[in-house]
Amino acid sequence: MLIARIYKVFPVSCPICGGKMRIIAFIAHSADIRQILDLIGVASEPPRKTPAPGPPLGDGCDGPIGGESKLSQIGI
Repeated sequence: MLIARIYKVFPVSCPICGGKMRIIAFIAHSADIRQILDLIGVASEPPRKTPAPGPPLGDGCDGPIGGESKLSQIGI
């Protein structure tokens, strides 16, 4: 019932006729699951994650520590 509350569907009722379905097998071995997904044309590998972007590049406003800033160079 928890799955029905989360996904708003009852996973043991037929999506076509609404009839009651029953679980006849539970597959836990990942190689078997991949093979089944490949046979029915569903991606068996998770999508690749792109690496996180690096920090933003400075625009030159921050001067080096202990050095002159651009503001002091122009007399401010």
